[in-house]
Amino acid sequence: MSGWAGGGNPILALLLAAMWASGTPAAQLQDSGAPVVTAVATRMVPDERLPLTGSVTARRITALSPKVDGFVEAIHVDAGDYVHAGDVVVELDKRLAELEVQQAVAAVDESRARLAEAERQRKETAELVGRKHLPQTELAARTAEVSIQTAALVSLQAERRRREEILARHVIRAPFEGAIASKRTEVGEWVATGSPVVEILELDTLRIEVPVPQRYYDRIDAGTPVQLLFDAAPSAPVTATVTMKIPSGRADARTFPVRIDMPNPNHRYAPGMSVRVILAVDRGDAAEVLLVPRDAIVASVDGSKLLWLVADSDGVTVARSLAVETGRPQGNRIEVSGAGIGPGDRVIVRGNERLEPGQRVRVIQER
Repeated sequence: MSGWAGGGNPILALLLAAMWASGTPAAQLQDSGAPVVTAVATRMVPDERLPLTGSVTARRITALSPKVDGFVEAIHVDAGDYVHAGDVVVELDKRLAELEVQQAVAAVDESRARLAEAERQRKETAELVGRKHLPQTELAARTAEVSIQTAALVSLQAERRRREEILARHVIRAPFEGAIASKRTEVGEWVATGSPVVEILELDTLRIEVPVPQRYYDRIDAGTPVQLLFDAAPSAPVTATVTMKIPSGRADARTFPVRIDMPNPNHRYAPGMSVRVILAVDRGDAAEVLLVPRDAIVASVDGSKLLWLVADSDGVTVARSLAVETGRPQGNRIEVSGAGIGPGDRVIVRGNERLEPGQRVRVIQER
């Protein structure tokens, strides 16, 4: 189809192909104007892009250790395994602890029986005292015995709970969802309270800290936009925001740490990676500039730059060229200046490669 009137314009060629497939003459499509995509020029205070280098760490990393001494009976994880909150990681030998719990349960049952007997005797004594068969002091003694047995039961119940808690501490569970970074013990080893057995780190949310020069301190705050470029995936920038700036800087470097917490749902990134951080720093009282999409700029062979505006000419939509000067890029937009363009003007961002001044155009999409 290279001989079609669409020339080298790919958008027009596709539309011509669609018209040809439906039986509509190509000349009719040409008469309706060259298809173009437009966007609106906007005026705003630009950001200053501050490039920095940071390191990725885990937001939470914990070396799990037992709360009681004991021999390692079982290890259910290895380095690299993924665990959920509450999963059993390590078990210590708990046979002695189980026997102590059984002993405590038996003591509670015995104490409960003594209390029941003391209450029965107090009830009988109260009936006999009411009939004048026993003195009042006997009832007082029986009542005191009930109080003694009640206190004994409460004490033994507390001891049973203490031993149950010790038994539970022979099982080490993951405190949060994450990956096992390292395993530091083996089955059969004796571990003491506080001795690390495994290290677990969170992967769902990663933390990035970057040192920011002090001159930018009052221009960055929580919510400042950030673009993250990972060396592991340079073609996939990540958009995030500053979580916190820490008001405790390094006196030798005159920098302050800025923290960025980044969701990592697919675990594509990992602690230890390097990352380039681009902060969109507020330029304060800087003047507003006019921004257009980068695709609106057409560079000439002599180095000059122009863009195409959509204009109305006697009720017909046409293209009008305009020479402009470009400034700093702002993401996918760029600063422009030139007579004849202002905020709200529609610029052509697709289909602007082979236009002629005054050529009729047809807007097929507006961004």
